[in-house]
Amino acid sequence: MTNQAFTWAAAQATGNAHIAEALPLQDAMAFRVIQGADGKTWIAAAVADGAGSAPLADKGARAASAAFVGALAHALKYIPKPDLPRIVINAVATARIVVERLAHARDVPIEHLSTTLLGCLTRGDETLVVQIGDGAIVVGPPWLVALTPQRGEYANTTRFLTEPDWREHIEVGHIAAPIGTIVLVTDGLEELVVTPARLQPHGAFFERLRTELRQAEPHSEAAALSAWLAGFLDSPAVRSRTDDDTSIIAIQLEGATS
Repeated sequence: MTNQAFTWAAAQATGNAHIAEALPLQDAMAFRVIQGADGKTWIAAAVADGAGSAPLADKGARAASAAFVGALAHALKYIPKPDLPRIVINAVATARIVVERLAHARDVPIEHLSTTLLGCLTRGDETLVVQIGDGAIVVGPPWLVALTPQRGEYANTTRFLTEPDWREHIEVGHIAAPIGTIVLVTDGLEELVVTPARLQPHGAFFERLRTELRQAEPHSEAAALSAWLAGFLDSPAVRSRTDDDTSIIAIQLEGATS
């Protein structure tokens, strides 16, 4: 059987604008290690960025990210030969349904919970990525932006899982080749680690993540890297360049045969 040695790190910070207005962190993230019915270890992860104009954006983002990884875990545990693109799209649909139900339970329009959603499902030698909205999913090395961040009709706008035509904006990528590192970031961090015009990741930043993840204890969080990332997100270097919430999940997979 082929297993994966994996490590991960994650961090978030509330943006300056939200702190000034006494608003909660409106980003969310979720991470799950899944032992699949196919005998393989899968990693599911998601980040979500609640719309700043939405009154319950934080709750929408948390519900969407948790529902996405939960749906993937449920499917992979019971389907020995999964249709991976369909499972990922269904997980996005599940996230949408969960947010809809939350809006109904609170008797508010779904737009009050508006959120983006970025996710991945990987076992190292095969990876699915999915995106509705802005933010970035970076894979490598070599470092590439897996899907193009989505922009709305006007400046500083994007697409949301909560829009009526949300299905039209699902972008899915299927990478059928080994990938060592996958990094998900929300919009607040996107332009600090990816050159916007060329969608070129800043290699030095991602190489540092990769190096520290590979040095961490297998099958666990790279706690030192998570702590460094938390400090980085809270640093003047970041806060002077973005007022938005920031979130990052970095995952490293190394093949191991047993």
